[in-house]
Amino acid sequence: ALRGPRNEFGQLDNTIIVLGANFQEEASLKTIGLNHTDNHEFLISPEGNFILASYNSSYRDMRPWGLSESELTRDSVIQEINPEGEVVFEWNSWDHVDVSSCLNHRFPDDYAHLNSIQIAPDGNLIASLRGCSMVLKIDRVSGTGSTIWDLGGLDPSLQIVGDSFIEFCGQHTASEVGDRNLFIFDNGGYCNGAREETSGLFSRALQYSLDLDAG
Repeated sequence: ALRGPRNEFGQLDNTIIVLGANFQEEASLKTIGLNHTDNHEFLISPEGNFILASYNSSYRDMRPWGLSESELTRDSVIQEINPEGEVVFEWNSWDHVDVSSCLNHRFPDDYAHLNSIQIAPDGNLIASLRGCSMVLKIDRVSGTGSTIWDLGGLDPSLQIVGDSFIEFCGQHTASEVGDRNLFIFDNGGYCNGAREETSGLFSRALQYSLDLDAG
């Protein structure tokens, strides 16, 4: 990412530079219709599309969470752009995530904090939301952006079984590999539960086996 100027909210608005085998510039990308191109994650899909993990700031009514009716928030956004420069898929955390799961990191600004995305073996997306201590699988194949499953947060569709520390917290870099194996780098902070109080702060690498039938 090329460090860019700051947007009207004081956040860096970067540019993604795609380089060829000899480090020659082949493409220069920014998000479309958003006010923040971030450098946390950038992928090129098997179809040749560009998938960016970015943010978009706006003022929202946050009175349900004890704040004002005009709070600066930063939605996490996944945007997929084809080589012709058209948005072919977009996902916004405000539309798909319970914000009440995301109060421990940088709430209300950057409440979800999307920090990694991965194209799963079936073509859908695995997204890590550090601010919610949540990993979710997003329906990219049908284009709906609906949640296929989620893990972590306050009301997940999948329950954690056999983990002596009960939960993962403030994670980075989640990926689904092989036959329903989920790998996570668990940073160990910003927990939704009591892990920090009972076990202290530590990081770990995790492998979970996903049993979607049993949940």
